[in-house]
Amino acid sequence: MSSVSVVIPCYRAGESIRRAVASVMAQERQVEQIIIVDDASPDTATKETLAALAKEDLPLQIRSLSTNVGPATARNIGWEMAETSHVAFLDADDSWAPGKIAAQLGWMERHHNIELSGHAYVIAHDGVPSFVLPSGRETPAWRSVTKSQILARNRFTTPTVMVRREIPERFPDGRRYAEDYLLWMRIILRGGRADWFDQPLAALYKRPFGESGLSAHLWRMERGELANLRSLARDGLISRPAALAVAAWSLSKFLVRCGRVLG
Repeated sequence: MSSVSVVIPCYRAGESIRRAVASVMAQERQVEQIIIVDDASPDTATKETLAALAKEDLPLQIRSLSTNVGPATARNIGWEMAETSHVAFLDADDSWAPGKIAAQLGWMERHHNIELSGHAYVIAHDGVPSFVLPSGRETPAWRSVTKSQILARNRFTTPTVMVRREIPERFPDGRRYAEDYLLWMRIILRGGRADWFDQPLAALYKRPFGESGLSAHLWRMERGELANLRSLARDGLISRPAALAVAAWSLSKFLVRCGRVLG
């Protein structure tokens, strides 16, 4: 029987972590473990909220780190603590729709060769949205993501992702920009099957490229993507000419984003 652990990296999240955990506990199909990795939060609010959650009747494990290591390493630590067949990732300031685990795990149970799956999301500002599809939208469907598609664009946002626990890849330790994208690319370029569901099952309370949209933040993200391509080429997962071509495409998208921000 398949089972799921949820890994939630946490840093200065005293005001939002309870909402994230509540959305996990509201799942129609319950999870076996909720693993919170506190990434050396310096504030009192986070510590007090986690201490209060630890006293509640929850399938909760909290790992408190003494040094800030970043979300990639924090997720890896939680991943290693997982004792289930699958691991899902949620950020401390985001939330899930009640049917997320049932839909996503159900699909991966029916297709045992899927190693990575994700789905659409909505941007929210407060509370938990209804997750109702807009009227007139076609019926959502699962689609496999190809190697060329994942190189062209990051199809997976971390709070929507579920993986099989035993896959060999992990998030790149210490990386803080585009580190999740590198993991998805490594899985797919190695030949692992990855599916994406065109149904919003998560709410993000800030946009993936940063709510402020500062060009400096966009450049750090872009540098992370370019570093990813160098890493993939070095490890033989893509050819150097292909890496250069994808880098040129990535830079063109970066310039478009900057134009929108500065315009």
